[in-house]
Amino acid sequence: MRYIGAAMRIETARVKFGFEWEHLVAPLAGKEPDANQIKEILEAIEKFSLAIREAIERETGAWITEFQTNLSQLDKETKELFENAQNEKKPWNNAQNRASTSNAISTPPPAAPSTPDKPHPQTHPHRSIRPSPSRPVRPLPAASHP
Repeated sequence: MRYIGAAMRIETARVKFGFEWEHLVAPLAGKEPDANQIKEILEAIEKFSLAIREAIERETGAWITEFQTNLSQLDKETKELFENAQNEKKPWNNAQNRASTSNAISTPPPAAPSTPDKPHPQTHPHRSIRPSPSRPVRPLPAASHP
């Protein structure tokens, strides 16, 4: 919305210049202007040019200020997000480090070897052969009822 203000200032300067131009040129009635009239015309052109330049500089200055503010805010928020992410990782890392150094969490004992009367716990409950990638376990066929 800010740029609309700049556009309005430029349009106002253009309209003022149009009226001022008519006031300066109308009395000439097609004749060549004298030195004083040329000076007035050039002053009007200069005044119009400077008004446009001022509107552009004000808008550009406001844009730069807004951009720098937004960039600073983005930088601040990004740093906060990064720090929060780092803080979220730290408790997990610290807990893992404490566990590995204090034996607070121990690994489960190795599985007991299987015996003929007691199959290995990882085998199929109805077979004594352990499943392997080359020999997958197939489910038992469903009993048929006559």
